Amino acid sequence: MSSRLFTFMTTALALISVIITGCKGTEKQLTLADIRSKFEERHIQLTPAKATSSNSVFARPYNGAKPSLYTIHSEKDPSVFIYIYPSASAAAAGFKAFEDQTAAADFISHKEYLFANVILFYIINEPSEVEPIDLAIAALRS
Repeated sequence: MSSRLFTFMTTALALISVIITGCKGTEKQLTLADIRSKFEERHIQLTPAKATSSNSVFARPYNGAKPSLYTIHSEKDPSVFIYIYPSASAAAAGFKAFEDQTAAADFISHKEYLFANVILFYIINEPSEVEPIDLAIAALRS
């Protein structure tokens, strides 16, 4: 093998290695502030809520994370439960734990969102809120 070809192959392998390593570090990490901001852009006011009944499957810890609880508008009980994890894989494990622990549960009407390092549950009290929440989540995913 010529030294020129060897140099080219070595450089190409090094470049590929840097690209692959760099891609692993670009996982999207969201914060509560990011989520609240996107909701506010859609005119959805998230108001911090007090803890709900300990029996609520949406308020339990999953994979070591406890949710932040919010109400929308003038709701009495929390309807938005946001779990922030250190990584997307931890969030996926938390979602699997939720599914495993609630497989036989009979739920009230709700939506589940798993994106980036976040799990978000929305209890549907007001059907007109679903589309704006879907749009806020879509913006967070992009």
